[in-house]
Order: sequence, then C-alpha cells, then structure tokens
Amino acid sequence: MSHTFQVLASGWVTQRRVRLSYAPPFRRSFECVFDPYLLEPSAIGRTIYTIGYSDLVKEIRTYKLERIQQAELTSETFTVSEKFKGPEMLQQACWRNSPLC
Repeated sequence: MSHTFQVLASGWVTQRRVRLSYAPPFRRSFECVFDPYLLEPSAIGRTIYTIGYSDLVKEIRTYKLERIQQAELTSETFTVSEKFKGPEMLQQACWRNSPLC
C-alpha cells in the first residue's frame, strides 16, 4: 500500500486534513491543505481518486492519487461540507462514463 494512499485513508477515516503537493498534467505543481471526503477507485485506468475540499481554491476538487507527489497528515480536523453530495456525484459519473453502471 502506498504512503500517499495510507495518509489519505487515515485523513478520511479520522477527518484530519492532509497537506499535499500535486502535479497536474501540463501545469505547475502546487501545494494545498486538503480535506479528504471520499476515496474512489476507478476501473478505468486502474487508479484511485480522492474527492474533497481544497483550501487553495476553496472548493471541492478531485485529485488522482498518482499525481500526488507528497502527502502529510496534519493535526487539524475537518467536517464534511453540506455542499458535498458524494453519492450523487458518483452516480452521475458512473452514468456518463460507463454503460455497465
């Protein structure tokens, strides 16, 4: 199990913030403090995504685990935003991307 996954899973379970460094494709790397609301495996590309609140943009974002360069659990806790509609988001993503869902 990768260190990044362990840190995000711990943050998700204990509702603790994660300081991370992320490298998006074709853009500069950035750092943010992230509240992991959900970890979602994807059969397409055999990867895992984390969905949660990013303090950098002050919005919910989805980050691909393989693009996270560094992750560190903080002592700060978070509460899942009322704006977060995880099951609804996943249903829509499934419906749009796969006839098998």
